[in-house]
Amino acid sequence: AARAASRTQGALQAQTHAQGATRAQAAAQPDPHRSSRQRQSPVALALTKVTPSAVTASGKNSRFQLTGTVENRSGHAIPGLSVRLRYSAQRVTSRGELAQWAAAPPSRLPGVTAPRPLQQAAAAGGRQTWKLTGNAAAVGMRQFGVYPVGVEIVNAYQQVLAGFTTFVTFTGSGRGPRPLSVAWVWPLIDQQHRANDATFLDDRLAADLARGRLHTLVDAAEATAPPLTWAIDPALLDDVQAMRQPHYVKRPGADKGARAPASPAARQWIDKLKKASKNDPYFVLPYADPDAVALVRYGGSMARHLDHAYKNTGVAAEVLNRAPSMKVAWPPSGMAGPDTLDALSRYGQLGTDGAFLLSDSAFQENPQGYTTRATTAVQTRQGMRRAVTYDDTLNDIVSSGTRSPGAAALAEQRFLAETAMITAEAPNIPRSLVIVPNRHWNPAPEFARSVLAHTQSAPWLRAVPLEKNI
Repeated sequence: AARAASRTQGALQAQTHAQGATRAQAAAQPDPHRSSRQRQSPVALALTKVTPSAVTASGKNSRFQLTGTVENRSGHAIPGLSVRLRYSAQRVTSRGELAQWAAAPPSRLPGVTAPRPLQQAAAAGGRQTWKLTGNAAAVGMRQFGVYPVGVEIVNAYQQVLAGFTTFVTFTGSGRGPRPLSVAWVWPLIDQQHRANDATFLDDRLAADLARGRLHTLVDAAEATAPPLTWAIDPALLDDVQAMRQPHYVKRPGADKGARAPASPAARQWIDKLKKASKNDPYFVLPYADPDAVALVRYGGSMARHLDHAYKNTGVAAEVLNRAPSMKVAWPPSGMAGPDTLDALSRYGQLGTDGAFLLSDSAFQENPQGYTTRATTAVQTRQGMRRAVTYDDTLNDIVSSGTRSPGAAALAEQRFLAETAMITAEAPNIPRSLVIVPNRHWNPAPEFARSVLAHTQSAPWLRAVPLEKNI
């Protein structure tokens, strides 16, 4: 009954408002890699891999290789179709410059290699894999940092038909910079699928648990070793638990629900989640993740739904067989006014050992000229409360669409470049960085695994749990 109370019309409306705003924001958010891809090009160019993830001054990793595909979709043969590498010997000096290079065409890069023919792709409808290799010394890499590189497809007249700009990170020689501490918050949140305790409005959750977004998130965490801090919506675990029993699916407009058997995908997903998260801390969101900002803004009875939602979080501990290890309040989009922060502090019972999780966009620009520590504090009516800020630029990069051809590899290289650039800003100052993908993050499986693996393997990064920043 207590859980059912959290499914009141007001809470559902607030959740719908939050999800709609999230989807609208994602749709409006510019893809940081899209500008480097040609929308109407006669050839389709995609990057599939850059190796190694960190280029060294000597040894086998002093050479880097870009691999990708090209497809002739012009409808006719293209004489002299070839691919070439562009590069710059000047390392990037700031995050602002990094963003400018990411949006720039590769023709802006001064260095260029001789074109390599693409005979298979030159034919109408032809498709071919290409590989381009560079040497750190040959292209002028001398100091630790980020270097822009690009790929161009040209025809017999050296006209550029397609291209993109990406980055390689050079570790230099000798002792490297002090590693940057990086903490991941791993969101496990979904929309509600039930009308009541035993009736579902759709059967989409089963597919998502078996092979979709929720499967990807848990699978990536299980396949990699960096510590994570999980942000869990208890309503999701409640829905999955209900699917482990026979239930009904009543689609909109149907007179009655159709009986469905217990879902093997639900049981397997819960088991996989327990295994993947057993050594990680987690915190809970209010039940069904209502839009706290909207509830507080409307006030009155609507605001009380936030209190109900926080009182109905116990299902997470029941499913995972352990209580939440942290008290963290994460408002929608990481932004909230004083009234919302006060309500989250009060209903979330943050006390003196909890913290808000906020976007760094909620704070004034740092006057020191480099990315500072992720810890700060905010004032509420309950007094000063700790806050952890996440990097909004990295959030956009990680949360951008990575399922289209080439997008995952470009986002992966941008992630490596951005974190290396932050490290290079102040290489001898100890700092922390928090990465928080969007609530309904839907990464390509290979991208989710790669960014976690890089967090542990990149020499300029050191993976830590979020609690190290509180």
